[in-house]
Amino acid sequence: QRYAEARTLRTQAAQKKSSDRDLLYFLAVCYQRDLILDSAFFYIRRASLLFPNDREIASTLYAIAPVVKEWQAAIEAIETLISTGDPASGFYRERALYNKNLGNLYFAFLDFEKAKNIDSTNPTSFLELSSAAAAIDSLSYAIAVLDTAIGKFGTSDRFLSNKGVLLSFQGKYLESESILRDLVARHPESVEYRMNLANTLSSQSSVAKKKEALELFIQIEPTTDPTWKVDSLITSLKEELKGK
Repeated sequence: QRYAEARTLRTQAAQKKSSDRDLLYFLAVCYQRDLILDSAFFYIRRASLLFPNDREIASTLYAIAPVVKEWQAAIEAIETLISTGDPASGFYRERALYNKNLGNLYFAFLDFEKAKNIDSTNPTSFLELSSAAAAIDSLSYAIAVLDTAIGKFGTSDRFLSNKGVLLSFQGKYLESESILRDLVARHPESVEYRMNLANTLSSQSSVAKKKEALELFIQIEPTTDPTWKVDSLITSLKEELKGK
């Protein structure tokens, strides 16, 4: 109730003083504390544009922007926090994720690499770096990162699955197939692993492997997300196999 009253008073004041730093900041804080985050973002974003080097404003923007999926504003808040004293190393992974969400894949890759270098005991940092490298078509580097992770942490299924998929992207289908068949044998319940194996098999010239891929697609289609478009893959593969 107190924050609602404060919002009303400060909103009225802000209509007369739309560039007042303290009014904009405290309006944002009031809305934030009442979890009205779209409005909180509106006021703190305006404040950040008017006062771009203000650390207090940047800290609040940093807290609010990601929650409302305003990735560019979140990155700008991080840049201000770094320029006003915070170590950049504390933000590498977050900034990478926000750049990834914006489609800034190369910048995301650079920060994921920095994050891995300072957190080399975390398997997730290797997975994220490998995926980021693959997203900018650096497939050999992506596989090398996974090989390093396997040497460091052991042959986890996630490392192997990602490596199998990347090998398929490289056209190294037999290597990919070997890895993915082993995963499916050990985890026959995994729709993801069967999907990956089917994709690798369907990419090869062997009619027998294409038919095996078709059977796998048919098996998993009822349980897959529509965005996987398995029905389209089935239709395409049936057309390709006509008369064979």
